[in-house]
Amino acid sequence: MKQSEPIYLGIDIGGTKVASGLVNGDGDVLYKTRVPMISNRDAATGFAAVRDAIDATLAANPGVTVAGIGICSPGPLDPHTGVVTNPPNLPCWRGFPLADEVVKAYGLPTRSTMTPTLQVSRNRSGERRRAMTRFSMPRLERELAPGSF
Repeated sequence: MKQSEPIYLGIDIGGTKVASGLVNGDGDVLYKTRVPMISNRDAATGFAAVRDAIDATLAANPGVTVAGIGICSPGPLDPHTGVVTNPPNLPCWRGFPLADEVVKAYGLPTRSTMTPTLQVSRNRSGERRRAMTRFSMPRLERELAPGSF
């Protein structure tokens, strides 16, 4: 892959899979993969699945310099600390410092949020509009959604 602009690595964690992909600044998906999530064991085993997805993405794209990592995880999740507090579909992660663990493993700027869902908000005129959570990669999420493989 020829790199002329920043490339970001996105992770979408679910109860049964971890999807990983590379996107450019416009959100165009450049690469995608997924691995099984092991959520019914301990925190280290669950995090190993996340590492497997990241490692597979990096291995398939040698020479790519990743500018940062974005993680979408089931919540509740504290977006400021990156701690997954009590997700019902990830019993392995109760109070798990997901963002910190990714930073320790890869040394890259990392942001995390709950799995992006459309939020309904109102603009000044009172009209309803849809907006993705502040850190989301809508194209990546669509590309990595179940059934897209």
